Amino acid sequence: MRDEVWRELVAAARSGQPAWVVAAAGMALPGLRRAATSLGPTRDSADLDAELLTGFLQALRTADLTGPYVCGRLIAAGRRAALRLRDADVRHACVSRNGFWSAPPARPWDHPDLVLVRAVTAGVITAGEAALIGSTRLEQVPLATIAADAGISVAAARQRRHRAERRLAAAIACGDTSPPASVPAR
Repeated sequence: MRDEVWRELVAAARSGQPAWVVAAAGMALPGLRRAATSLGPTRDSADLDAELLTGFLQALRTADLTGPYVCGRLIAAGRRAALRLRDADVRHACVSRNGFWSAPPARPWDHPDLVLVRAVTAGVITAGEAALIGSTRLEQVPLATIAADAGISVAAARQRRHRAERRLAAAIACGDTSPPASVPAR
């Protein structure tokens, strides 16, 4: 019975009406949450969540509906997409010893928005790259949302952000984004 309901829901979602796509994602949300949790602790969970949802939505459009466990197979497709992203990015490698996970380093004393503004002023990154980093890293806007607004793929947005972050990290390490001497440190 459950598979029949899912077959009907997927068929409606494939009809081109966005409300049915949203309904399918909403119905799968408990399973998508479990899948996201199973990916383990990461620094960039928003990216993995976006990739999980993207994989789910792609499977929603293309999956074979004849077999059993329709919803489970859609969620599994999303999980595989998220795992590919996680495993391809070495930054997600967490070190565990005695059951404790390493934590991301504490933020520097300076406000991240000000670091981005100074990086743009210094020509390290563009204003668009600063907005991309700020939106996805600081405001937790999903990368898929930013990519859709820009009319590019999630992979392209991820690559742009990665390149800008590498330049930004190098500039921070060299002191190129330090506050001016006239501004006291907080």
